[in-house]
Amino acid sequence: VEEARLAQVSPALRSRYDEVVAQGDGRLLWAHAAADVQNGHYDDRPLYWARLQLRALLRETGRDGEAAERAARGFDGSFRSPEPRVLLTGFDPFHLDRNVGQSNPSGLAALALDDTLVAGARIRTAILPVSYPAFDDGVVEQLLAPHFTAGLRVLLTV
Repeated sequence: VEEARLAQVSPALRSRYDEVVAQGDGRLLWAHAAADVQNGHYDDRPLYWARLQLRALLRETGRDGEAAERAARGFDGSFRSPEPRVLLTGFDPFHLDRNVGQSNPSGLAALALDDTLVAGARIRTAILPVSYPAFDDGVVEQLLAPHFTAGLRVLLTV
């Protein structure tokens, strides 16, 4: 259903991350989207639509899309620094069935703050799906467990 909405999205928005999507790497897509926002392009929607395109590409080529999907949401679970750790979660855009141009400020905040250092703490972020089935399947627990095991100091949800 979500992928069917791609045709309704403006070509500029839909194709913003085409070169990154073509590489088939969810972690690279996440890093590119975070850098894009941190460099002044304040829009979380290109990541959402690119993630759908990545999912379709991986399905077409017979590759595992689940790991790429998780990585493209910031779910890699790693902190690469010794500072105190903060995890901030945002959410995908919602109500796309009513407005395909809908954004979500919480997703934008997550991209803007990923891998930043604030008041001596390293902030990592992730974007959760807006989906009851995903929550029922334990998406939050799967995301958080490795962070708590590794010494997470603060968890924030925007």
